[in-house]
Amino acid sequence: MFLKKCHSKKTGRTQLSIAHGYRNLNGKSKYRIVQTIGYLDELQKKYPDSVARFTMVAKQMDNERMVNKSLGVVLDAFEAVSSTSEQCVLTDAVVNAILHKL
Repeated sequence: MFLKKCHSKKTGRTQLSIAHGYRNLNGKSKYRIVQTIGYLDELQKKYPDSVARFTMVAKQMDNERMVNKSLGVVLDAFEAVSSTSEQCVLTDAVVNAILHKL
């Protein structure tokens, strides 16, 4: 996650947001706004170094996201596994999908 600063030419104000970067299915880089913080001029009245402060908040949120990112898979150790080609292909597809999500 990162701090996104968006300056409006119309109002002359800068808005701060916390964004999450990702890649879409075509591999193009995109971002999603996770939280809108507010306008920089208003935030600087409360927090003198608001850009540095909210940059740290974005890093902390990203660290929490990475810690909470988990994947659970339950396998029955006593269930017999057959080796038919359809099941192997399906298993490979599931494993590849899981690995690409990580």
